[in-house]
Amino acid sequence: RLRSTRSASRVVSSEGPSSPQKSIFVAIFLHLLSFTMGLPVLPALRQHFAIPAARTGLITSAYPAGMLVAVFLLPALSDRVGRKPVLVLSYAGVGCGFLLQALAVRLGWPLWV
Repeated sequence: RLRSTRSASRVVSSEGPSSPQKSIFVAIFLHLLSFTMGLPVLPALRQHFAIPAARTGLITSAYPAGMLVAVFLLPALSDRVGRKPVLVLSYAGVGCGFLLQALAVRLGWPLWV
């Protein structure tokens, strides 16, 4: 069902979030899921890259540290250039990071920690 608001050009759906909102929710869910899925394989990554146990904290703190920086920079950037370009850039960066992580494991690249 659609009901109109005061503005004749704007129609609000009473069925829930719109398609762009759903895609953003799915992207955020998958992003957080991929972060939590990395923790169980951390011991295998430590062994694969021969990382001492004391340096494991650097790997696990990289994501929260990046989020801490992004939470201050990205809102100001989205005010200047718009929300969609910032979201696309953010998720493209996350995708590239995960691709590089997969290639590092697959090809035996060194981990610079």
